[in-house]
Amino acid sequence: MPAHSLTTWQWLPRPREEVFRFDYRLKLRGVPLRWRTEITSWEPPLRFCDIQARGPYAEWVHTHRFEEQDGGTLVRDDVRYRLWGPAFATSVINRILVAPDTKRIFEFRHKALEEIFDARGRARSGEVVLGL
Repeated sequence: MPAHSLTTWQWLPRPREEVFRFDYRLKLRGVPLRWRTEITSWEPPLRFCDIQARGPYAEWVHTHRFEEQDGGTLVRDDVRYRLWGPAFATSVINRILVAPDTKRIFEFRHKALEEIFDARGRARSGEVVLGL
């Protein structure tokens, strides 16, 4: 099973402690996403890492980092994930379905955090980069 990756960042004009506490709900194709994750590293307000305990992926490891920058907070995301199945099939499924959906999820999160922190027009977001 090949590993795939995603990286992105977002700068928000809010203190790191405030941004670290964020939470939101999301849907994919109109269906609420529900899977169980386990936090394996917890270093407030600097970083935390969660892994999928139960859900659709063979592996999901997501590291969230929070850095003070330019009077606000830079949020960095690094994700490594694997799909179930043989390499050829999972590569095709990832390119056609999973990677585009995962990219949309993080683009949605960028917008959601702008709303949550009342930062529309002031926040900056990096490209969601996929390693296929």
